Amino acid sequence: MPSLLVRTADGTERAIALSRRITTVGRGPDNDVALPDAALPETALHIHFDGRDFNAACHAGAEMEVNGRRKSTARLAEGDRIRLGESVLTFTLRDRPAPPGAPALAASTAVRLEAMQGLVRFSERLLAADDLSRLLDELLDAVLEVTHAEKGFIILLEGTRLEVKAARHLSRENIEDAVARVSDSIVQRVVTTRRPVVVADALHDAQWSSSSSVVNLKLCSVMCAPLTNEGKPFGVLYLGNDSVVSLFDEKDLEVLTVFAAQASLLVQHALLLHGLRRENDALRQAVEQSRFGEIIGAGTSMREVFRRIERVAATDVSVLVIGETGTGKELVAREIHRRSPRAQGPFVAVNCGAIPESLLESELFGHVRGAFTGAVATRDGKFQAASGGTLFLDEVGDMPLALQVKLLRALQERAVTKVGDTRPEPVDIRVVAATHQVLEDLIRQERFREDLYYRLNVISIPLPPLRDRGDDVVVMARFFLQRYAREFGSHARGFTPPAVLALRKYAWPGNIRELENRVKKAVVLAERPLVSPEDLDLGPESLARCSPWPRRRRSSRSATSTRCWSGTRGTAPRPRRTWGSTRGPCSGTSRSSRRSGAASSRRPRRRGRTRDRRRPEPFPRAHRSRARRGRARGARRRVRRRLPAAAAAGGGGPDGRRDGRAPAGRHRIGRALRLGRPRLPQLHERRLHPRSGGRGRQHRRGGRGALVRRLQPR
Repeated sequence: MPSLLVRTADGTERAIALSRRITTVGRGPDNDVALPDAALPETALHIHFDGRDFNAACHAGAEMEVNGRRKSTARLAEGDRIRLGESVLTFTLRDRPAPPGAPALAASTAVRLEAMQGLVRFSERLLAADDLSRLLDELLDAVLEVTHAEKGFIILLEGTRLEVKAARHLSRENIEDAVARVSDSIVQRVVTTRRPVVVADALHDAQWSSSSSVVNLKLCSVMCAPLTNEGKPFGVLYLGNDSVVSLFDEKDLEVLTVFAAQASLLVQHALLLHGLRRENDALRQAVEQSRFGEIIGAGTSMREVFRRIERVAATDVSVLVIGETGTGKELVAREIHRRSPRAQGPFVAVNCGAIPESLLESELFGHVRGAFTGAVATRDGKFQAASGGTLFLDEVGDMPLALQVKLLRALQERAVTKVGDTRPEPVDIRVVAATHQVLEDLIRQERFREDLYYRLNVISIPLPPLRDRGDDVVVMARFFLQRYAREFGSHARGFTPPAVLALRKYAWPGNIRELENRVKKAVVLAERPLVSPEDLDLGPESLARCSPWPRRRRSSRSATSTRCWSGTRGTAPRPRRTWGSTRGPCSGTSRSSRRSGAASSRRPRRRGRTRDRRRPEPFPRAHRSRARRGRARGARRRVRRRLPAAAAAGGGGPDGRRDGRAPAGRHRIGRALRLGRPRLPQLHERRLHPRSGGRGRQHRRGGRGALVRRLQPR
């Protein structure tokens, strides 16, 4: 095999096999023959094999002597000596013995070693490539350099379709119209069999000479190797030569197979990374689309605001943003502009309340030179500056009446006239107005024109105050805390539970602007990682009464709530009755003692717990279940139906008294209902034992006793 015997200035010798079509020599490490000579350029010369002879050509900046004569190009013959700087290169067409002390390497071993070295360089370059297209180009350049192919293609499988992702020449240039230069038959064969294919002479090959793609492209030599992942092909590596002097053989196919195995891993990794980046970009865009700039909120009222912004942004109608001071009206206007087709145009904001009345017209419409004292030059106004974009008129309710007429005309005709000029100038703008005042009241007070109101208020977006936004205040407070802690380098990381409660209870008259100011101050002055109410200046005196639940009525049975009404109005209520006791609320004696008129001297024995003692209700009466309320209503209807019969059974007068005694049980209740009290006390259900006559043992549930209701004063 032809080779070069290289002798450097320090006396070392080495043999370089000329296995490539082009062999480069120079100082750079990327050359095939690297010479340690600082006087040489990066690439001093190259040796090219044209199929018959080897030719040496010197590059600019270098001097080459062939057999003692200075030449720029030379055709090399056996034994020619090339002097390049301080190094001497001897060309030979026969295998020469290696230098003394060096192992003898066969030509095939040298080719394999060169291929492995190229594979190492190829891997280093691919690992440094972070972009998919750049990685594929580096891959093809490395394969063409090792295999001496003239052109190369990387074809990847997109679903069921093969697509050319990269196409390169040996000169490291892209190939135009790459699809038309690839043989479909060979590619389909490799994808189907998953085995590499080498065709030394395609036009004279018995298997491929009849293929239409081979005949049309006039292919000479082709190599194709599959790119696989987990045994499944996802692409091919296609190489071709159009010269009969550089035909591929099985050794070239072995080198290509090794490169294809390494390239499969790197390309698959690059494809996965590329897919993740595209997915990440898509998710980021989706998040940006779902976000509404710096507007933060998740409540019902803010979701309605977001919905209106989405619907309004795509149109070109005028919008009126209504809200208290500090609710973020300008942020809403900016978000409408960002989502509109005018997003690439300017966004110009004008505070109508901050500009003096005498200068507001000039500020909005501009002026010409000499229009008034101090107008030394012609100047455009805000309308001209916002042409092609959005004009935001903040605090439009403070605009004087005289200027409202000109603003109305500008909005109707889409043209403005500068102060001191007579020629109208057309403008292409969208107007978004905002105010914290009630414009309807200003119209009734004749401080705002009604026709201008209808021109601005095509679609209105009301912003809720911060006190009506629920937990949004805590979310925004944490957002401001993180922002300013990062900006000021503070160690504040969160809020204490009392601080969170104070944030919710405070009325926030200044809305979001006041919240941001207090959080910024707390971040600067906080001495602990958790911000306290004192850091926010939210003391107990500044907090409104706030309770997460309605105030619960006392459900434990007090002396008043556990006593029964006596028969006569104004009589003190009697104590409650216990289980197993013979002394009840209707009488202080037992049944036998009442009959004889003597009081019982023996104290009754208690049996278990008191009758009315029960567990307090966890929620007020309004939170009872629907079924329980239904049962209570049904019980009250049944009691009302039985009251007339109970009153008739009581005998006596209309009060239902029995022999002058206090009415007992159901008769007392009937009398109380017949008296027509202005406000009935709260009623509870009670069942009386059927044999007690309203005076014996009382049961809460069970039995078939009469249903009565017990009066409990509120």
